[in-house]
Amino acid sequence: GLRAKVLVPSLDNWKDSSNIVINKAQLVFQVDTVMSDYHKYKVPAKMVLRTIDPENPEGEGKFPSDIVVSESLYGGSYRASDATYRFNITHHLRDIMKPNSKVENLGFYLSTSFQNEQTRRVVLKGATSHVGIRLEVTYTKLN
Repeated sequence: GLRAKVLVPSLDNWKDSSNIVINKAQLVFQVDTVMSDYHKYKVPAKMVLRTIDPENPEGEGKFPSDIVVSESLYGGSYRASDATYRFNITHHLRDIMKPNSKVENLGFYLSTSFQNEQTRRVVLKGATSHVGIRLEVTYTKLN
């Protein structure tokens, strides 16, 4: 199936931030409701976000460590109230921030869930849109 490669170079800025505690980190994708024509074509109920595996960069990828905590916490479901898909990557960002961490920030693959079972269509706003892809981080700065 079709997938998009999503690079978030700003995640590297958090590496070795020893005086910061990440409370919540979300990667938010805004649906372009005009281009998606969601009245004619149903949008996917769920999207899947996987980290790019350094050992197999062209492969399927791995789920961020947040999915181990809870699939509902991980996210990816379509929110009709604000036309977004949200993914919690709090634990993934914490893993990147750990001193001497082996977790690399190679980006993500974004794809629809149930690709082989459902025909759905969605257009997401890109990084050049003022409400496109965004990283929302809530953190506490320690003294």
